[in-house]
Amino acid sequence: MILVTESAADLLATLDRPAGRVVRLEQVDEQRLGLVLGEARDGDQVVEREGQDLLHIPAEISAALDGVVIDKTDTPSGPRLRFRAQTDEEEPGPDGAVS
Repeated sequence: MILVTESAADLLATLDRPAGRVVRLEQVDEQRLGLVLGEARDGDQVVEREGQDLLHIPAEISAALDGVVIDKTDTPSGPRLRFRAQTDEEEPGPDGAVS
């Protein structure tokens, strides 16, 4: 399971979602993952908060990145999401969110 920090969840919550669409973590080319708008699919890992779906992750990506954390980082061009290793202190919730 991929984990998502509260600060990353806050950033994901700000993204616009047209009706019937969800934010998905998808492979965008041979070596990169990115966020895209798409449809929910059976088998997705769904990260949610307070009943809102924040991120859908295909099962094969979730399995390949098991234990990876999506976190927010601040850059000169604005906030970005990044992958990092899980620390011993981080306890995932049932939806993949960590504080």
